Formats: sequence, structure tokens, C-alpha cells
Amino acid sequence: MCIGRPVWLSNDEFNVFEEKTPLVADIAVDVEGQGSYDIAGGEDGDLFEINPSTGLLRFKDGAPDFENPLDADGDNLYEVSVRFTDFSGASVTRLVRVTVEDDPSDNGGGNAPPQFTNIPDDDKLYLDENTTFVEMIQATDPEGGSITYSIKD
Repeated sequence: MCIGRPVWLSNDEFNVFEEKTPLVADIAVDVEGQGSYDIAGGEDGDLFEINPSTGLLRFKDGAPDFENPLDADGDNLYEVSVRFTDFSGASVTRLVRVTVEDDPSDNGGGNAPPQFTNIPDDDKLYLDENTTFVEMIQATDPEGGSITYSIKD
């Protein structure tokens, strides 16, 4: 049996990158016994799930797209109330805020640049003297689009 009320130990504000991080937080409370976690509400509580034993809080469907927020007021600040209840019935509830940030590698909303697949990291091609063939350049588009090649000065 738990003596006293559980005490919240975790942060209550977290930042995640869009579409990358379904895991939000490992919620911790100081308890002398065992208990369970649950979603107690919040404007965006229906977008989250929590492991009742471990307190692992995550988005149900992965981190949302920054450019298309799903939170109640559309500002990419998701609010969920998390409650821990020990076996004696004592509980603590905290409003947790999760900010979804724009992924800098996203290059402005889902259009990441193509990537060369066969050029060394130093961006240099090495060839033997007295040859005419340099290299067959290959690239891929992260979104699966077609690739167009051109030579620039």
C-alpha cells in the first residue's frame, strides 16, 4: 500500500519532429507502490495512447505532419492530461504539452532533395588518365518522384 500521494517527476513539455517520432515521453512518478497510467483528457487526448504500466506516452498514429497539424487549435502544440493512480487510489494528474516541430531535413514541406547514390561523401569522382568514361550518375528521390539530370557550369 502506498503511503502519501504520488509525486510527478517528469517534464511536462516535450518537443518532437514531425512524422519522425511517435514516442513522446516516459512519464515518471515517485511512488512507494505500484499503480497505473491513463489518459485523463486534454484537448488532444484522443490523439495519444499511454502504456498503463510503464507510462510510455506516444502518438497513436505517429508524430503528425507539421504542415497539417491535428491538434485542437492547429498550432502544433498538443495537450494531453496524464494521470497516475496508485493502488490505494491516490492519484496525480498533469497536463502534458507536446510541440511538433518542422523537420529541417524536410526542405519546406515534404519535398526533400534527391540524393546521389554512387558519389563518394567528398563529392569528388576519381578516374584513370586517358579514359573517356567518367561515371554513370545515379540518384533517388526520397518521395519516389522522377529524376531529371542536367549539367551546370
